[in-house]
Amino acid sequence: MNDNSEHQAQEDATSANDVALSDILSAWQEVLTVYKLQILKASDLVGSEIKLSVKAMTLSLIGLLVLVGIGLIMWITLCLTIAYTVFTFGGHWLLIPSTVLLINAVVAWISFKLYKQSKSAIGLPYAKSLLMNSEPEE
Repeated sequence: MNDNSEHQAQEDATSANDVALSDILSAWQEVLTVYKLQILKASDLVGSEIKLSVKAMTLSLIGLLVLVGIGLIMWITLCLTIAYTVFTFGGHWLLIPSTVLLINAVVAWISFKLYKQSKSAIGLPYAKSLLMNSEPEE
């Protein structure tokens, strides 16, 4: 009988320590609900960041296009002014486009030469290696 009462005491102690299965399931449901909310909040944050990035890139592109347009207008105006100056001083009709083309060619050559000289200072291979996780090109 002593063994029986001892066995009964152990079962009572074990059942007192046991948690009901419904309590475990409700706790897991709460955990899953919290994770779902975190995922929803994170997806909302990512969506708003993407929208903000697209707006910023669009505004930057518009600003760049405006600046390029203004530069082109200024360059065309300068070329027309040079052409009109040659015409005013009595230049031959063939001399006007030749002068404008020559000036454009000289400016393009100078720009290309400056670019080649400053290309090493820009650090594009290093930036490329950082982006692509590869060795920098020399």
